[in-house]
Amino acid sequence: MTALEKRLKKLSSLSDKALLGSDGRFYVFGEGITGCLYADGHMSRKVPKEKVVRIKYEEYFLDEPVNTKANIKKLFDMAARTYEIKDEELLAEFPITDVKRRALAKRIIDESATHFQIECDGKEIRAHCFDVRSTIGSSLLKEEELLGANGVYLKAGKIPFKFSVDATAWNKLPKEGATAKIYSNGIMRLEYHDDAIRISIRDQEIRRPHTAFYSERLKKRVLFLFHPKKGTLVSEQKELYNPL
Repeated sequence: MTALEKRLKKLSSLSDKALLGSDGRFYVFGEGITGCLYADGHMSRKVPKEKVVRIKYEEYFLDEPVNTKANIKKLFDMAARTYEIKDEELLAEFPITDVKRRALAKRIIDESATHFQIECDGKEIRAHCFDVRSTIGSSLLKEEELLGANGVYLKAGKIPFKFSVDATAWNKLPKEGATAKIYSNGIMRLEYHDDAIRISIRDQEIRRPHTAFYSERLKKRVLFLFHPKKGTLVSEQKELYNPL
């Protein structure tokens, strides 16, 4: 197995095929639940002409060609559109260490989270897990959501922002150290240190249904519950928990 094949194999949970471009880069576009992701990286050698290669082999794929004109055109058009996404204002940059990744993975399981929201309040960057299904038809939060409302601390931050990620798609990413960069155009890029792979994630634009803060007036932590799409106030709850 070549070095490129090893790198692409790490992305096989996103798609079964990759585009090798004549620009010296490879592209892997997520399919289905991972449709909010795409990966790219430099190759050590350019190919003379774009081609599609298989990176995941299943028995029912054996007779299905991937290097067809239709596949090449589809993936080439998608790759061309990625060039139109310009890096706008950098809102935050922070490491995703093994410790932080495991802490977030545990929260996702413990809270049966469908999404997590990375946000900065102007002082800290934290990741908050939530189950958007629990808000349908009810303003009540489950106990585990209340306990996790303080989120996982990532880093100090100055620029306020909010960015949500599909938890199932996130769990399909390579389990390696990376640097995360969040831009004002709704794109988060993970730059993997070991393999020079870059994975871009699109903001899901679903906001967590709760926010917590310390009230100087009440002298206690306060939890506000919001509608995850409309952002309108639903209820207020008090007497929370110790922060992480």
